Formats: sequence, structure tokens, C-alpha cells
Amino acid sequence: MFSNALEETLDSLVSEIRAETPEEAEPYSDYSLKCLIHNRLIEAAEEKADELIAVTAMVEIVKGLKAINQL
Repeated sequence: MFSNALEETLDSLVSEIRAETPEEAEPYSDYSLKCLIHNRLIEAAEEKADELIAVTAMVEIVKGLKAINQL
């Protein structure tokens, strides 16, 4: 399901989670933890994309205002 590089990264993260929080991670399979991590990464990327869109829109508004001021 995951690319090789992502799979290796997820394996490493699952190992860290199991080492640092064994009680919380215990009820989950490795695959379930990988899916949870993957989904959270997607959510974080979507949040950052939304922020980037907002900043880009603000930049365009400022450019428009500058153009209006130059008229």
C-alpha cells in the first residue's frame, strides 16, 4: 500500500512509538499504527496546504492593492 521510502519511515515511527509508549500502542497492530500515522500526515499536509492557499490569496490581494494605488 505504501511506497518503499514511506514504508521504511512508517516502520521506524512505529518502532519509536512502541518503544516510547508501549501501553498506548499495544492494542494496535503495526499496520493500524502505520495507517493512523499516514492519515495524520495527510491531515497535516492538508492543513498546511490550506494555510499556503490563504497566504497566496493575501499576497495576490496586496499586489492588487498596490496596482490600484499606482493608478
